[in-house]
Amino acid sequence: MRSQNTYVPDDNFEQLLIDFGYDSGPLDDFVPTNNINSVTELFINDSSIKKFVGLDGFTALTRLSIEVHDVTELDISKNIKLKDLYLSNGLLKNIDISKNTELETLRLVVVDVSSINLKNNLKLKDLTIGNTGITKIDLSSNRELLEINLSHGIIENINLKNNNNTNVNSFSCIDNSELKCLQVDNKNYSITNWTNIDDNTVYNENCSVFENLTYIPDDNFEQNLIDLGFDSGALDDYVPTQNIDTIREVFLISLNINDATGIEDFEKLEHLQLRDNNVTTLNVSDLEELRVLDFTSNKIDNIDVSSNKNLEFIFCNDNPINNLQISKNDKITRVEIDDTNISNINLENNQLLSIFSCNNTPLTELDLSKNTALERLFCDNTLLETINLKNTNNTSIIRFSCLNNLELSCFLVDDKNYSTTNWTAIDDASVFTDTACPKVGYTYVPDDNFEQALIDFGYDTLPLDDYVLTDNINTIKNLKIDQLNISDLTGIEDFTALEDLYVDDNSLTVLNLDNNTNLTLLSTSNNNITSLYITLNSKLLEINCSNNPLSTLKLPSNNILTNLYVQSTLISELDLRNQANLISTSNSFLEIQNNPNLKCVFVDDVHKFNTDIFSTITKDASAEFVANEAACNLISCTINVDILSSLEILDAYTLPNITNGNYYTESGGNGIQLSEGAIITTSQIIYIYNQSTVDLLCFAESSFKVTINGCIIPTFFTPNNDNKNDTWQVICNKTDINSIDIFNRFGKLIKRIQPNTEGWDGNYNTKSTNSNTFWYLINFKDGRQKRGYFSLIK
Repeated sequence: MRSQNTYVPDDNFEQLLIDFGYDSGPLDDFVPTNNINSVTELFINDSSIKKFVGLDGFTALTRLSIEVHDVTELDISKNIKLKDLYLSNGLLKNIDISKNTELETLRLVVVDVSSINLKNNLKLKDLTIGNTGITKIDLSSNRELLEINLSHGIIENINLKNNNNTNVNSFSCIDNSELKCLQVDNKNYSITNWTNIDDNTVYNENCSVFENLTYIPDDNFEQNLIDLGFDSGALDDYVPTQNIDTIREVFLISLNINDATGIEDFEKLEHLQLRDNNVTTLNVSDLEELRVLDFTSNKIDNIDVSSNKNLEFIFCNDNPINNLQISKNDKITRVEIDDTNISNINLENNQLLSIFSCNNTPLTELDLSKNTALERLFCDNTLLETINLKNTNNTSIIRFSCLNNLELSCFLVDDKNYSTTNWTAIDDASVFTDTACPKVGYTYVPDDNFEQALIDFGYDTLPLDDYVLTDNINTIKNLKIDQLNISDLTGIEDFTALEDLYVDDNSLTVLNLDNNTNLTLLSTSNNNITSLYITLNSKLLEINCSNNPLSTLKLPSNNILTNLYVQSTLISELDLRNQANLISTSNSFLEIQNNPNLKCVFVDDVHKFNTDIFSTITKDASAEFVANEAACNLISCTINVDILSSLEILDAYTLPNITNGNYYTESGGNGIQLSEGAIITTSQIIYIYNQSTVDLLCFAESSFKVTINGCIIPTFFTPNNDNKNDTWQVICNKTDINSIDIFNRFGKLIKRIQPNTEGWDGNYNTKSTNSNTFWYLINFKDGRQKRGYFSLIK
């Protein structure tokens, strides 16, 4: 009974045959042989089938197609009538078609087969092999071939010399990067008729001569090798490999090279200089002895140096590269990535690194805590926010520059005093710290007593680490932290929902609440506060800042106050104009006694404040309610005048708004009176004079000097070699300029020049640029900048 059945152990295969009507249920691992031995065509598309045991029963099969499968082995030795075989999109690793001598069509696509023997398939007419692991194909015996497609593979060797090439109707063999030579009957015929091959592949009657050649398609690259004696004859895209595989240094500088293909065969190369070319891709994976790699000023956007274990120096400057992985290059000592698109770099494993430069990059963070050998660091004009330099060896750093980093607020270092003294090339907004830089998502709370209070309230957890999760505090509405010896309230700015704040009886000296705009009650009595910033807190109803050495208290936007307690301070005047609520009801409190310096309290209605109906107002007898400054001056001459510092500027200076006094060209309020906003274009001394309108003998004066150091900045130039406006030059009277950067309209840095030099001739990378508009950025030594634009006209 079993002899009349074919064994099909794979349930999914048997179920498929049941679905085709060649078997019936239940699944029993057998199919009636008579049902399948006359089948001529079989089409299978089922990834669930793991074995095709049972195909031997399809003895009449002439066409077999198997797509999307997980089968690794396939036995078709019994299917000797097969003419068409299609195998695609699967895991097939081995296929033997030596018994299938009637085969005319073979399609082997997207499978894992690594070898194929076609010597017995003499009737083969149509052959397609692609996306496989096959590296060698011998078609010397297949003289009936008419259609050949061997594209998209890793083929290294093809023998098509079968005395039948002229009968082939269609031929394609593209995307086989390892294929150097294709052996044919007649190379001239193939060159003419078979054009679908890669640029690096040639036809020849004998490919053995190509086995030791390196493909170098770039003529400028090959010409350089000819000039150096490593190649000879006409440019033919090939160089003898034996002439280059022992070279240790290659200098390909400013040669207009577009393609560096072939460099991978310089197996002993230690030093590669490829500066100032137009290369877009660079493969150095096989250069295991490479120590120095410099591809500055090219067009490379990606580089893989993971196999270059001996690499010591890498220069990637001026390339659109956006990623550099060097974690496996533990011998590296110098890394330069200036003017690239690299936004993140891991240097943790590069502990021998001594020089790092990342000028003009979008880097946002930099961790150098493991780089104890670091000696030079250059990070100007970046997007860096923090730099971790705490590596226990900061004193070894002899060169340091981190300027023009608008987002860089913090450097974590070994000793902030040492760094502050020795590393001066940082922006004014940047600071050194040897404790911790701000952490994203956390609020910096450096005062241990403040943080401990937040821990006690359940807003933070031990240990004391100077940070509190911002989400834990930004919704708090009431905070009472009295009598805790808090000296620093840094971190209060992230309590953005805070309405009531009690911080009495502590050791605060400065309190800035500009960010706490929801505050309605503030109590800060009995501290050492000299500066209180509450000008943005327009919702405040009650303020108590008594018993603090405050000298000023400004309330310009706090105009809905109902209760104000300012007792025992050093303030000299208090402006309560526009404070209607303070006198609206008997429930309002104004207590401003024990202020020995307070002479004038400005109010809208002196009479109301002086009447007895407001028993909740208390003040010193020496302090008087007045309506305006003139009335205050009658009490004593305490007139103030604004003071401005002398300055030097490039072209013009706009007089800023001042509070106390007016501008004059001469001392004593004489000469021409200048208005705020006036533009000063010549060097001169300007006087600020303020005089009491009541007492003419009560006045004050200050002065400052404006020095104009003019520069001539052309609005256009015409680089036509006619000796007229051939260069764009900036001419200045005084050289207080660091540099002048020129950018194209896409924001790319084209040229960096100095003032009073030959300027820019309109060339970029040795090539003349077209007419266009360019932008300039003048960087002054004091940190100022001037921007503008000019035109290149041809």
